[in-house]
Amino acid sequence: RGALWAGWSGALDRTLEPDYFLRVFDGEELKEVELKSHSGEVFELREEIATCIRMVRGECKPAASGRDGLWSAGLCLVAEESIRQNKPLPVGELLKVL
Repeated sequence: RGALWAGWSGALDRTLEPDYFLRVFDGEELKEVELKSHSGEVFELREEIATCIRMVRGECKPAASGRDGLWSAGLCLVAEESIRQNKPLPVGELLKVL
């Protein structure tokens, strides 16, 4: 048994000085996890842009393929339709197309 406790706060969602933490409870002791990089939208956007530049330069591969994107979009569409119909829908047909 255990738990994770994460927190983030800032004056705005795109703040450069957020307060954040990650704590782990193993059932007996609560420990603070040292985070090696800043957390928040600004920092995540910077990392995404830097990764995109490295991909364009051929220095790394994309984290996801076009097929991954199609699969994600397809699952979202099936989920929406499932909500509209108020019943579970199979994703088997989606697998055949992709």
